[in-house]
Amino acid sequence: MKDGNYDLCFSADGYVGRGSLSLDGAHASGSDGRLKLDGNLLDGSRHVTAVFNVSTTKRLLRNAHIPDHYSLQMTGTATDNDFSLIGTGPLGLIVEITCSYVGPVPSDNPSHASY
Repeated sequence: MKDGNYDLCFSADGYVGRGSLSLDGAHASGSDGRLKLDGNLLDGSRHVTAVFNVSTTKRLLRNAHIPDHYSLQMTGTATDNDFSLIGTGPLGLIVEITCSYVGPVPSDNPSHASY
């Protein structure tokens, strides 16, 4: 996986959100406007593991028992230009994240793109 900006698709319990994710080394952060992801991705020769802290800016899912902040552990696969992750979220929900590379982080902010 390359450092830079990725198009983000987050899906869980019938909800699908689209946004952006920035990858800088192992650190990843992004948002789709309703949720924020901040965590680490470890690329192990096309097998990816990730741990994200997830926080919601608005009620993300229909289920009112989902907390507004939670940790999400995920595994998946990667190529040079994209990656897909799947994990189990709160209350056993299956959560999927797919990301496609769109370009490098702007040189005026080398650490993370804003979201």
